This record gives sequence, structure tokens and C-alpha cells, in this order.
Amino acid sequence: MAGAAGAALIDINAAAAQISEAPQAATTSTKLGQGLIGKLEGPDLIRDAAKFPQKFGEAPMLAELVTAGKLPPVERRLPDPAELMVIRPVHQIGKYGGRWRRGFTGPADNENGNRIVSTDKILMFDYTGNTVIPCLAKDWRLSDDGKVCVVFLRKDMKWSDGQPFTANDFLFWYNDIYQNKELVRTGAPEFQVNGKPGVLYARDDYTVGYEFPEPYCLFVDILAGDTLIGGGQATQMVRTSFMGTYAPTHYLKQFLPKYSSEDEVTRKAKAAGFDSWVSYLRNRTNWTLNAELPVLAPGKR
Repeated sequence: MAGAAGAALIDINAAAAQISEAPQAATTSTKLGQGLIGKLEGPDLIRDAAKFPQKFGEAPMLAELVTAGKLPPVERRLPDPAELMVIRPVHQIGKYGGRWRRGFTGPADNENGNRIVSTDKILMFDYTGNTVIPCLAKDWRLSDDGKVCVVFLRKDMKWSDGQPFTANDFLFWYNDIYQNKELVRTGAPEFQVNGKPGVLYARDDYTVGYEFPEPYCLFVDILAGDTLIGGGQATQMVRTSFMGTYAPTHYLKQFLPKYSSEDEVTRKAKAAGFDSWVSYLRNRTNWTLNAELPVLAPGKR
């Protein structure tokens, strides 16, 4: 029996060697999307500010508000042009108007909604799935030793309720939510390297640092992927509760004992029909259940 198993192992290894040698020449000429039906194409992110548009348009309904004096002109509503996220469409700019219909089975059907609102990631992959590009963040840097990843946020970016989105929203998530054992009992595996946790800190209002005790060169991909750390508020606050690496400080702190008292937040929770402030906070961080929650994604109700 042992001899037969050994012979089988030799045969498998020989076959594997032949397979690994044969296709190498062919893979070098493989084109992106070659195995797909049709042409692989998608939008491009323009990262050179010198190539940004010099003039900006807006939806007709907003233009009407500008004409009526109810809204400032689009040039005054936008931040510094260098902070913008500019996308070159595949073929042409879309048309305003129309009605988008989708079928939902109920509040628990959050994945249906995530297909629309899961655009609030710090970084993301481009349409090929091979290249990391900015999203909420304007840019990032990974240190030469792979231990520190620095993320540069877009200045003047705002939550859906108009409040500023800054590094403070990352610190709030890290200090008051992620490290609160009543909320997160076990840290995210993606925020550890060889079982050793990383730390999050702010260099200034628009610069966030993630630091690890050992090299973690994969962390950039973690921030861009559908992960507990990089998945964004919309997905990770719904899917796993309290993940996503940032949160609306100005809104959520009212539900935490640290900013008032245990008795006060418990009283609010009971009045709202919840058994504890933890359960109430979990509800308040879920965009599918709480229409008041400030978000950075589209589709705000």
C-alpha cells in the first residue's frame, strides 16, 4: 500500500512539473479580459489635477435651485479642485433623470442595498480588479519597511448631514468603538500581523496612520478589499457591526456612556425599546434601520 501511494505521489509531482513548465510562455501573452465574452472596459480615475475639468455642470434640478437663489453656484459648493475625485466615464457622461426600481425583501435585505451604497471605501480596486486606487482617501503611502500605512483624506469632504469628515472620525471609531470590549470583543484579523494588533492614529485633521509591529505590505490591499477594516461604513456597520475603520463622531457619541453616563444612554435605549445601550448603538449604526445615520455613500433616504 505504501509503495502504491509513493508511486502515485511521484506521478502527481511529475505531472505538476510538466504543467508548471508548459504554459509559462503562453501566459506572458495573455491579455486582460481575454477569457471574457465581450470587451473588458470600465471608468478611469484621473489622478493628475492638471487634467481635471475646468468647468463643472450639475443636475438640472440643482441648477434650478441656484437660479432661484436657494443654492450657491456649483463652483462655490465644491472644495479645492485638487481634492476632487474625478472619473472619466467609459463612453460618455450619463443623463440626468429617470427612475431606478429595485426589489427589496425587507430591512434584512441589506446586501441588495450594499450593491448601491458600498462606495464609501477608503481605497478601492479599479475595474480590472488588479490595481488599487483612491476612493474616500485622496492618496496613501506605505513605508519602506512595510510597517506604516499613511492615508491622506480629501479636505472639505462632508457627511450626508453636512458635517466635516476628518481624521477625528477614524480616531473615534478606533478609540471609542473598536477598542471598547462591550462592542468589539475580538479584534479584526485584518488589523493584525502575526497575531499582533496594529494601532491607528492621526497626524493632522486629514492624515491617518495605521502602524504595525511587523511589516504588513498586504495592508494596502486590505484597505481596498471587502474586508472588516477596508469594507467601508455602509457594509461593515451592517454586516458585522462596528467595523469599517471610521464612524460619524458627531452623531454616534450621544449613544456612548463615555459622553454622558451609563444611566443616561441606558435610559435612552430603554425608551427606544432596546434592552441595552449596546443593542441601541448597534441599531443606530445600521443604515438599513436608521434613516438618521449620517453616511458617506449615495442613496441616503
